Amino acid sequence: MPILFIEGPAGLSREAKRTLVEKTTTAMFAAYQMPDDRVYINEYALENGGHTGLEWENGHQLLDPEPVRPLLTIVAPPGLPLEAKRKMMQDLTASITEIYHISDQRDILIFLQEHPLDAVANNGYLQTENPAFAVPGVQGAASK
Repeated sequence: MPILFIEGPAGLSREAKRTLVEKTTTAMFAAYQMPDDRVYINEYALENGGHTGLEWENGHQLLDPEPVRPLLTIVAPPGLPLEAKRKMMQDLTASITEIYHISDQRDILIFLQEHPLDAVANNGYLQTENPAFAVPGVQGAASK
């Protein structure tokens, strides 16, 4: 059930996107040990995004002429142990670095948004009441 939204510069090939999805779902599954991990890639052309650079002109910070920097947002249940979070973040960063050919990992930003299971529904049930749902990576780790 963890969902990953990847916001990044446009231009990845179909094969690169497939590899990125495979690598990132592998990292999330290793952390959460849950089925139905999902990854969505949103691409932005240079004119549809931007970020400030380190250069200034007339007291104003200039936009960086480089493509948008990758931003990842993970939406998942709470309770993942700290070591599993660290490993997942490292694996996701490595995947993004490789696929987007990024030399400075500081250009990659990852947010983890944790939502309690009573605030998520699937199959018509709150996840806390869903008979078809279990959270092995989170519930099992919390009891260790």
